[in-house]
Amino acid sequence: MSPSPPTYSVLFDLFVADSASGKLLAPVMAPTGLTAAQYAEYSILHVDGPLSVSAFAAVARVPLTTASDTLRAMERRGHAYRERDPDDGRAWLVGLTDEGLAAHATARRAFRRAATRVSRLLGDAEPDVRAALRRLADACTEASRA
Repeated sequence: MSPSPPTYSVLFDLFVADSASGKLLAPVMAPTGLTAAQYAEYSILHVDGPLSVSAFAAVARVPLTTASDTLRAMERRGHAYRERDPDDGRAWLVGLTDEGLAAHATARRAFRRAATRVSRLLGDAEPDVRAALRRLADACTEASRA
């Protein structure tokens, strides 16, 4: 792997990494019925759900409108449900249905195979790479507020 030329930026490197991960994941995920992005979205509800739309948006770091559209699409597929928030009767929580959990499980197996290959190639550097990616996400989030 060659380093980026000094005239490029960290955001360019992010673009390249995103393109490379997309090239890896698209054919792996295609047979599962979920894209890599959808798998990530389902994973948020699988790990943290049920969630309000605003909580989902915060975890995914997307605008509320995007979160709302994403969750509605999951509902249309029969993969998500809405229920009243027991702590706030005016609010709704969204979680995965049994069909959504099954779709997530199928996609998880494919995703993990690809992730394991990448982890093996990163070796001992993986924790540092993951920490750097979290710092990059935080920096991008902060910069977008400016």
